[in-house]
Amino acid sequence: MSDDPKTWMIFEASHLFRAGDKFKTQFFVMDVVNFLRHNYFPDNEVKVVVLHGSIKEEQAVRYAQALENHGVKVIRMNPIPSKSGNSRWFFKPTYYCHKLFANEIPKGSTVVFIGFHNSRYRDFLEKYHKDYDLSLAAFDTPSKHRGIMTIPEVFYPLLRNVIKLDKHVLDIKAEFKHAKGKIPEKEGNLSKEIHKP
Repeated sequence: MSDDPKTWMIFEASHLFRAGDKFKTQFFVMDVVNFLRHNYFPDNEVKVVVLHGSIKEEQAVRYAQALENHGVKVIRMNPIPSKSGNSRWFFKPTYYCHKLFANEIPKGSTVVFIGFHNSRYRDFLEKYHKDYDLSLAAFDTPSKHRGIMTIPEVFYPLLRNVIKLDKHVLDIKAEFKHAKGKIPEKEGNLSKEIHKP
């Protein structure tokens, strides 16, 4: 495990799929990564991890291969059958995050979660916010039980940056136009939503 702190970006893949449905587009992991790097973490070395839950084997393999070609680590989450039956499944992203914190992410690192805006993640963030520099970026997404889900305000004291991605859709989509692997000259940073305890 490296002792050099770096920026880790951890994605809930399903979050980008839901946001894409909402905006009738497709959000690519690397476009979101590059947007966040250019505007919030310009001088940081970045390690990207995507947590992907899918019960469709062929689809999951193709998705992982596409991301791994860009140096992204893809963790395939195991589906857990729902107690309600009806062939429903759910996934536990925090289980895999706990393993990353225990084995790969050094204390003092900057960790940016993309997605993770369900209020049930509060205890998880509380566990790590003292030893890590946490930020969270998320789109507002529809939920069957909660209406539109936004980043809960109770998260704010636990985070350095609260980044509401709905405000930046055009900027994220513009990242697709940048040359592959080339970071453009530093542009004026976007106004950051920074909340300190």
